Amino acid sequence: MAAGDRLPGDVDPATRDAAPRPGPAVLLLHMCNADRKSWEPLGPQLAAAGIHALALDYRGYGESGGERFKDDPPKQQKVVTEKWPGDVDAALAWIEAQPGVDKGRIGAAGGSCGVNQAIQMARRHPGAARALVLLAGGTNRAGVQFLV
Repeated sequence: MAAGDRLPGDVDPATRDAAPRPGPAVLLLHMCNADRKSWEPLGPQLAAAGIHALALDYRGYGESGGERFKDDPPKQQKVVTEKWPGDVDAALAWIEAQPGVDKGRIGAAGGSCGVNQAIQMARRHPGAARALVLLAGGTNRAGVQFLV
């Protein structure tokens, strides 16, 4: 992201790899107990291929805002289900508003915890998420029904 560009609230900071020309975009949603840096090798490769990429730190992870809950699984689960969806939606809205991003061609890639976040984002915004890459993670019943 350029200096001064900020995502709302606890989503910031994030890493944007801008493609050199107009094109599709993808949100990169990291694994449980990881952070956006796990996507570092992929973001620049996607941008070089003409795909804008945005990787964010979930609330409470990496350099994001929010309380840390490493040793409190019940609190972590509450944040995952109640806060992260809004953070992902904010990231989606932000990337859609960027110059050169084709709003009709946005996808999400998620690993582990990011799988459910990507699926649920696609459920909430059926016209936005045109492609999903789902790596080693689960989802709930509503997510399964959405996929079939």
